[in-house]
Amino acid sequence: MFENSLIVSGIVSIANWLYRAFYQSAIVCWTSKGVSALGRLWKNSGVYSFFAKDSRLEPKIQSSALYSFVDWIVQGVLGWFTKIYRKLRSYNENSVNGTLYERFVRGSFVCSLNGLLAIFIFCVAMIPHTMWNNMYMLLGAVGISGLYFLVLLSQGKLGKSAKGIWLPLLIFMMAAVSGVLVSHAKGDSVRVFMFFLASFLICLNIYGSVDSYEKMKQFMTLVFVGILLTSVYAFYQRVTGVEISASLTDLTLNKDMPGRVFSTMGNPNNYAEFLVLLLPFCFAYALNAKTLGKKTLLLAFCMLPVGALLMTYSRSGWISFAIALVVFAWFYNKKLIPIMILVGMLCVPLLPSSIINRILTIGNMKDSSSSYRLLIWEGVLRMLGNGYALQGIGLGPSSYSIVYPPFAEARAAVAPHSHMLYLEILVEMGVIGLVSFVWFVCALVRRSGAAVHRAVQPEVKNMLIAGVSALSGIAFISMVEYVWFYPRVMFTFFVAAGLTMAMIRIAQREETPMLTK
Repeated sequence: MFENSLIVSGIVSIANWLYRAFYQSAIVCWTSKGVSALGRLWKNSGVYSFFAKDSRLEPKIQSSALYSFVDWIVQGVLGWFTKIYRKLRSYNENSVNGTLYERFVRGSFVCSLNGLLAIFIFCVAMIPHTMWNNMYMLLGAVGISGLYFLVLLSQGKLGKSAKGIWLPLLIFMMAAVSGVLVSHAKGDSVRVFMFFLASFLICLNIYGSVDSYEKMKQFMTLVFVGILLTSVYAFYQRVTGVEISASLTDLTLNKDMPGRVFSTMGNPNNYAEFLVLLLPFCFAYALNAKTLGKKTLLLAFCMLPVGALLMTYSRSGWISFAIALVVFAWFYNKKLIPIMILVGMLCVPLLPSSIINRILTIGNMKDSSSSYRLLIWEGVLRMLGNGYALQGIGLGPSSYSIVYPPFAEARAAVAPHSHMLYLEILVEMGVIGLVSFVWFVCALVRRSGAAVHRAVQPEVKNMLIAGVSALSGIAFISMVEYVWFYPRVMFTFFVAAGLTMAMIRIAQREETPMLTK
């Protein structure tokens, strides 16, 4: 009824009229020519070839001795569980436990592994910071992994092959283990490793269980609702008021800025990072709606978390989201870039003065947060140059607080981390950790970018574009923030990585029909 109402019909008619008028204007004509020229340069560039062509290295890696060795271990160890399960299954099939288990494996969305994953991530997003405990994340990830283990057992797929696990992710997981072994504060490193473990498990669970677009759609429905609700809570905070914190804002340069909203995440920067990671997937979900009315409605809903992102006053978050939008438009439809530029220019006079003043402080070295980062980086580089770059100092803030102070600048002697994700990984896990992480992110971007050009279903293509966009956006913010200091953001990063890996595999399965035509 809503889709067929006069309100929606009127909005759609006005939007179509504005769309036609805009594209007939001289500004768009010249801008489109520029975008088309850039598109031709893009298709003739080496970067496009990197994304569009299949890698020659990946098939060799899949058949390498390392993968074969890992596969042999996995099949050997998990093979024992399969034998035990088969022996016990005959005793369990007719029991109440067996009946409930079969209902779980073959049941509805809520009673399925995919449904439990979505509900779990919804809860991770929704629980307020004051009620949050990081152990919830670990217990949920371990519990769902146990259920996934049982599902694979029941389907006879357990230990079938370990070659589906991406090599850079496997090496990075090993580097995280080494971050415990070399630690200067092993107790705290074990604690932090538990968060890494939860993130790795949830990434692999999503990658393994979301094996069709229909499952992805079901999964994203609940995630979409969760993000909307967090943004509603952020608007509630703005209405009721948020206390201004001198530790989060330079009050000298930002005199008129109100308190920064943080929704359920406890910190405005953390909430901005959370939104940058998942907003592109929300846009893709909205664009995948079947009717124009639904697309219009869902895209309108997406403006709530966009508004919440503005109210975080996170400058790096704003820039990262802008990068994600440009990447999304570039892969989705390059003709949207002129519209984005024009809308952005028209919106500037409408922005509150506090946001404009905040934008003007970007790159200002008089801002205490900017100068403080530079001082920390100087101390960290001295520390790395003293021999800690090879193996790292170990996971967690306790190990960092032990090793860092002797190398720190006097004005930045107390710092919980290095304020940069890449630098922090190098500090905690050494060269192998940094190289494997960068390799993993580049592999995600490369494979998803290549799959975009070959995807058959437009819905799959849109979700792949969301993955490229989210990773591109978070790659920037990670240059000025240690985005994993708050475990929920680290967890969300690996949720986005798992979604991207799952969509890459779904797109690869679609290629066979196209190749036979």
